[in-house]
Amino acid sequence: GGGGGASPRSLSAATNYSPSSGGKKPEDKIKNKMMNVWNNMKYGTGFAPATFQEESPIWLLGRCYFYKELKVDDKVSDSQYAISSLEQFYSDFISRLWMTYRRDFSPIYGSGLTTDCGWGCMLRSSQMLLASALVFHFLSRDWRINSRTHTTEETFYYFQILRWFGDEMTEYCPFSLHNFVEVGLRLDKKAGDWYGPYSAAQIIKDSVDKAIKLYPPLDGLRVYVAQDCVVCKEEIIELCTQPIRYQGIEQSVPDDFWAGVIILVPIRLGGDHLNPIYIPCIKSILTLDQCVGIIGGKPRHSVTFIGFQDNKLIYLDPHYNQPIVDTHPPSFNTRSYHCTTPRKMSFSKMDPSCTIGFYCRTREEFERFCKVAPGVLHPPMQRGHYPMFVFADKRNETGLYSQNSNLLTVESKQASLSLPSLAGSSDSLEEEPEASRSRSQSVSDDYVLL
Repeated sequence: GGGGGASPRSLSAATNYSPSSGGKKPEDKIKNKMMNVWNNMKYGTGFAPATFQEESPIWLLGRCYFYKELKVDDKVSDSQYAISSLEQFYSDFISRLWMTYRRDFSPIYGSGLTTDCGWGCMLRSSQMLLASALVFHFLSRDWRINSRTHTTEETFYYFQILRWFGDEMTEYCPFSLHNFVEVGLRLDKKAGDWYGPYSAAQIIKDSVDKAIKLYPPLDGLRVYVAQDCVVCKEEIIELCTQPIRYQGIEQSVPDDFWAGVIILVPIRLGGDHLNPIYIPCIKSILTLDQCVGIIGGKPRHSVTFIGFQDNKLIYLDPHYNQPIVDTHPPSFNTRSYHCTTPRKMSFSKMDPSCTIGFYCRTREEFERFCKVAPGVLHPPMQRGHYPMFVFADKRNETGLYSQNSNLLTVESKQASLSLPSLAGSSDSLEEEPEASRSRSQSVSDDYVLL
């Protein structure tokens, strides 16, 4: 068994394949097999799944599952409603796209690697967050894999999204591991290296920016990466209202054109460990309709957080190693892209370095997000202002880019917010070398330490 999920007949056809891995040394084959066995024993689905308390609500990317809210008839027992609510939760969970280690794919250029087992978890976590946003964009938040009423358009986009993540080096798979690695070369990252949350955000942005010039369906999507924990509204509005240029020719768009936007916010919420004052903020973020997940995990162990119950985070784990899937046919077996076993992790074990993802389909939704989100970013019962990140109306309203100052100040219409900064703060999921800093980054490339 291996982390499979439910898939309707209309969305599956068994077409898995495993190309030859010829050319590898015998000792490399043995090493890979041992690593596969270890990862699948440790992270596979043979163990008991996480348990959930009936008395507490379960939050999953802005949706709440709580059986007490469903009780409308005293003649029906609580347990029946609890089962109904849990069924809805599992239907939602299983519908999230699950990107894991894969094996026996074509060698990654320049490395000879035919599996990402042991090093690709951050890239797979990044794929999951991007895939979640693409599902929101093309299918909707309420799309379910086990629905019996999929339209032809929904079926097309479901398979198309998965094809974009196919494990091969081709322009038809712009979000493949191979293409993510190629984009990462510009950050001085190569196959086999450890990637961190900031690098992951940049790779997602660069990959989407490249793909939208090749695939017309993607021209209604943009990616914005916050710099120094500041989400600049003016920059996002400018990004989402400008048309894409194909071969140097600007495309004509309506006056009210607006592209859906993925907003990525790389942050660091503590020193060596997560500062517990931010746990309520993380919970609140996962209740927002616009949240598409959090790339994070434990040190050297990346996962994608998608929800929580009480003091436990719910996450998708990429560390299960599966065979690659041939995504070329019109339909193919999609079981391995849907996890059936939710996992939970204590907030106290969460690494402080992470990237939070949001998606806003329309300008109205973006404006609503800008009004609601600031209210959940401040830790409760704190004397000072220490938000996770801040919003700025315009870039020239900030004083964020003074390299000599330890106090980063954002002026807004409501209040002045201060973020303490620690120069040289490192990413404990990844140590960013000096050479990896790209010109597109702002003066301060380090995480703001909160």
